[in-house]
Amino acid sequence: MATEGPNAPDTAAENSGRGTTLWTSATSAIASDNIYATTPMTMGNESRYLLMTDFDFVDMADDDEITHFTFFIECKANSAGANIKGIRLYSGGAFIGDFELWGASIPTSESVADVTKTKVEMDVNLTGLDVKDAGFGFGITVESVSAPTVTVSVDQGTLTLTYQAAGGPDPDDPANNPAFSAMNAVAGSGSRGRILRSQSRGIVLPY
Repeated sequence: MATEGPNAPDTAAENSGRGTTLWTSATSAIASDNIYATTPMTMGNESRYLLMTDFDFVDMADDDEITHFTFFIECKANSAGANIKGIRLYSGGAFIGDFELWGASIPTSESVADVTKTKVEMDVNLTGLDVKDAGFGFGITVESVSAPTVTVSVDQGTLTLTYQAAGGPDPDDPANNPAFSAMNAVAGSGSRGRILRSQSRGIVLPY
């Protein structure tokens, strides 16, 4: 497998597909320049999508399979109690797959939150041709979980893709997990393993 990124979007906009609170200056999420897309919220509110597209992926072949998505959000809030609620991929003029919960706390000083999700978690099957399209991207929503009032500011969102040649082995199959194979080799041919996943990274423990 190979990776490309993190790549920055060429476009960013508000999208009403989810949530209620509005984004101001959504296009500011294109560049890391301390100019922000912002959304003010009260407790229990969820924002609309901040949608970022056109990531200029060029390295992969058109028929390569995208296996993992690593999302990076450079952000801050003016008080504690706000989270990045979740993410969803966008392609062909519409959101696709599942809205995948993230739940990362947004700090009061600017930092980068990141998470890796598999194609299974996102419930998508995308190729190099799909992600090279200018309309491909992702949206995030943020929420106030405990702050009476809070403003969330996003400086930039970027994306890294992991991909493999078409027809390659399924990276989520335990048989293709090196840790799984190594553990079973040590434990003996009669042993079994169980896979525990955290943010789409497999950890294998023996029974």
